[in-house]
This record gives sequence, C-alpha cells and structure tokens, in this order.
Amino acid sequence: MSKVSTCYYDNQYNHQRIKHELNRIDPNHPKFIQTLQKCIQCTVSEPGIQTQSYEFSFPNEIGIVNFTAYQIQQFNKLKQLQSINHKQIQSIMSQEFHKIRNQGNSESMFYQSKCKFMYIKSLKQNELQNMLTFLTEYMIYMQQHPNTFLPRYLGMYTIKYNPNLETQTKYHFIIMTNWFYSIHQPILKFDLKGSQLNRSRIHQDHYTAIEIWKRVCEGDMVDIVLKENDLMELDLNSDFIFLDFNIQTTLRILNQLKSDINLLQLYRFMDYSFVIGIHFINQGDHRVTIDSSPKDRSEFKKDEGGLRNKDRVYFFGLVDILQEYGVVKKVERGLKRTRSFMGEVLNGTDGGLEVSVEEPVRYGSRLFHYVKNRFCSHI
Repeated sequence: MSKVSTCYYDNQYNHQRIKHELNRIDPNHPKFIQTLQKCIQCTVSEPGIQTQSYEFSFPNEIGIVNFTAYQIQQFNKLKQLQSINHKQIQSIMSQEFHKIRNQGNSESMFYQSKCKFMYIKSLKQNELQNMLTFLTEYMIYMQQHPNTFLPRYLGMYTIKYNPNLETQTKYHFIIMTNWFYSIHQPILKFDLKGSQLNRSRIHQDHYTAIEIWKRVCEGDMVDIVLKENDLMELDLNSDFIFLDFNIQTTLRILNQLKSDINLLQLYRFMDYSFVIGIHFINQGDHRVTIDSSPKDRSEFKKDEGGLRNKDRVYFFGLVDILQEYGVVKKVERGLKRTRSFMGEVLNGTDGGLEVSVEEPVRYGSRLFHYVKNRFCSHI
C-alpha cells in the first residue's frame, strides 16, 4: 500500500515539511533510522524546489508522522562549503546506519553511516532552538574561517509521531561529518573540557590509562575515549608524549581554537569538548579503506583527513557546542560545586577540583588555557 505525502514551504518558519503516514517506531528499532534516512533523502532529491509531493510505501501504517527539515537553503550553502553535493547525501543516506555507543554523559543518540563519513545525532529541544538562533552567524563564520574546529553541520530535522494526539512523540536530529574520518583510524582519543571532577574513563571501562597505553604499544586498536585525569596518569607513569608540534603549527592551532571559543562564548554556549584523536603510523596496521569523499578545506585536515606530525596523524575538533548556559546548567553547576566542596570537607577527596559545568566565559577560557598548556608543555 502506497501513501502519498506532500511537502510544502512554510513562510512563517522558513522551513520545509513533509507529511506522511507510517508506523510509530521506537528510536532503538532499525526501522526508525531507516524512516529518518528516507525523509532526509526527500529533502535533497529536488534541490531548489520548495513544493513537491513524495510517495512512500510502508506496510501496516498505523500513525501519522510529520517530518520537518529546517533552513534548507542555509544548510545547502554549508554543504557547498564542504564540497558536498546532493547526490553524495543521497548516496550516504541510502547506506545502513548503525546506532553507536555514546561515550559521553549526554543522553544523545548517535547513528553512524556505514562509510563512517557522517553522523546523525539527536538534539534536545533547546539545542534545536539554539542552532536556529546560531545558524546565520555559524554559516558566515564557516565561510570566513575554513580552518575552524567547529562541527560541520549539514542539516537539521524533526520527526513527530501522531502530532495531533496527546500521545505525540517527537525527536530532533542534526547531521554532521565525522571528525575522525580517515584511512588513518585514531588509536587514542581524548575528550577535553579542562576540568577534573569525574573526568576519567577508568571507572567506567575498567581499564587504567596505563593499561590502555600498553595495549596501544602492542598494536591493539582500542575504542576508548580518555579524559583529563587519564591524561594526567599517563604523564606521571608512562613514556607517552601527548603533543609535540613545532611552535608555528602550535600557534596556528591555538589561534584558531581561541577564535572558535570566542564565538561560542558570544552565544553563551558551554559544556562542549575539544576532541583529539591520534593515529600512530608505526604501531600496528590500522589503516582502513574508505569511500571517496569531499575533502575538508581545513589545513588541519590536509593529510588524509588529519594533520601529520612526525610518525603520528592528529585529528582535532570541537563537539557538542549547542548547550546554552540556562537554568538547568546553573543548577547542575551548583550541585557539582557543592559535591566538590563536600568531598574535601568529609574525606579529602575531589575537594577543590574544577567541575565541568561553568558559566560560558569562564568555561571557554578554562578549556583554552588547558589545551594551551598541553600544547606548550614541550616548547
């Protein structure tokens, strides 16, 4: 049975909406992401046309779904900046997407394309609104700063089940490129916020940072993201050298990071991370075959998607940038600071440690100075 859905342009909200009928599917069900992929394909199948009918065939349809694609023209310009055309989006969206493990503390859902070039990530309502507010400035900034570490966003969507019923369910998603997409797969990954409280993976993955480093030295491919306290353990107990760039490259990286953080501070964003991936060229064969893909304009991705330095390839990027410092984050900050203080008073642990949640200006400055100290420690 075939259901016809109509796509129309809404001048008030400046976005394109697709309506059709299909099953109400749980986000963990494979059919859910397949449905989302088909809807995204619809929005790029006829670029430039604002009103278009689409026809879908789904067995056992029992509910109504509204699909919204936001600010299509602006996201099309962002795709062009990354040399990504509509046919490439169509091709990627026809691939199988896998739900992947979220190694952070957020509740976001992540789906990765089979070719590993693209992610689909769920957003909270406030993150969607923040992106809509940020989008015009973001697009201008991306045009003017080809070397930026900001995420490469390519589209944003809402899928809503049974929109006219009290039981309606809606999900927001954004698609972006993968910072670590390369034939050189990162063997070590670091997620840095510049804080210390609960900033360790050893309690969650049951491996110490030293054990992970030993596995890397033996040629193992580890899929664990390390944080500040893990890095401190490596500094104290191993021969691991984190960053070893010359002063010219160091200054270019730090200047770009400072510029990016200044923009995020202006929009009162916080709780983002600076991620670093490292591929060790002479430690095991971790090269992979990847599909041909658009080349990023950034000078920091010129060496097969990363930045070559001696016997390593580095990958840098900012992630999770759309969290605004609102009431919820203020309460979270207060609770974490209280916990840090009480740890010192009661048993001498965690006392005085920097918490991850901070007001935007202090948050950005703290992260920048942490990364700067890491880069400059050998100079």
